[in-house]
Amino acid sequence: PASAVKPEPAAKASEQSSRQQQPAPLPDRILGDPKAPVTLLEYASLTCIHCATLNNEVMPVIKKEYIDTGKVRYIYRDFPLDGLALKAAMLGRCLPEQRYHGFIDTLFQQREQWLTADGDLTPLKQLAALAGLGGKKAEACLNDKALEEGLLLQRLHASNQLKIDATPALLVGDTLLRGEKSVETLREVLDKALAKAGTSKSRKH
Repeated sequence: PASAVKPEPAAKASEQSSRQQQPAPLPDRILGDPKAPVTLLEYASLTCIHCATLNNEVMPVIKKEYIDTGKVRYIYRDFPLDGLALKAAMLGRCLPEQRYHGFIDTLFQQREQWLTADGDLTPLKQLAALAGLGGKKAEACLNDKALEEGLLLQRLHASNQLKIDATPALLVGDTLLRGEKSVETLREVLDKALAKAGTSKSRKH
């Protein structure tokens, strides 16, 4: 199962750290101190159940211990696996930056409410409206071809430059983690990265 996959070196590991810093087709949405010594980069599809589990059960702990304390900066990038995930990602991108991560969290937490088999966007639009993007603004967002292209280019960038081929995918320096990961696994990887970056203590015990 995906959750059993061990951390593995990303393709061309010697180039990975510099590649991680390359700009994506869209401006990054960052949580935490922009100058934090370690960057945790996540690629996820909003319709992916494994991504939802990671973000609902694991990331709150990681955010509290590493991101909120200034040790790690967190970047979330969309890697839409289907049309509905793409539309959800577009709505998130049309919100003010300070509301972005909260909306992404809501989408993962309420995944079953808006993930419709027939592709009906009504439940998704309702959640966007609650976040402050409703009516004509939401329709304009969903019809924004430049934004849609940007998100698709972001996925292509991840595939070609970082060798991402599934979600969730987490990149810490030259370590690529595929699939669901436990809090313990992420702690181990982040602690090693922090130690390598010269941080004497990665987290309080």
